[in-house]
Amino acid sequence: PRNLEIVLSNCDSLEMELNSAELTYKQLDIKIENTPSVIINTIRVVSVEENPQFVILQNVTNFYLTGKIYGSQFLDKQGPLHLQFHNVGHAVLEDVNSTVPMKVTARHLASLSLYRTY
Repeated sequence: PRNLEIVLSNCDSLEMELNSAELTYKQLDIKIENTPSVIINTIRVVSVEENPQFVILQNVTNFYLTGKIYGSQFLDKQGPLHLQFHNVGHAVLEDVNSTVPMKVTARHLASLSLYRTY
């Protein structure tokens, strides 16, 4: 099955919870671009074994992530969450509690701050 990709572009600001498990059983990738301010409060990943779910931020001035990052409680293997930053000013991860593996990669990221994140 092919991946599902959602692109959000040219917004003044975004504040959201991502619950991709409610949308699809396929791998879901979210791309947010050309948006000054992005806040994500919680992320629930799709339970696709071994396959990463991507949240891609491109041309974003300020990004803030807080809350739980989790998948299905019934599967032993969860695909990781991969945060990709491309030309992002400032990224803050605060009070993030992840029960799935996470990977963060960046190209042209001015600053990354981690507070009470595990």
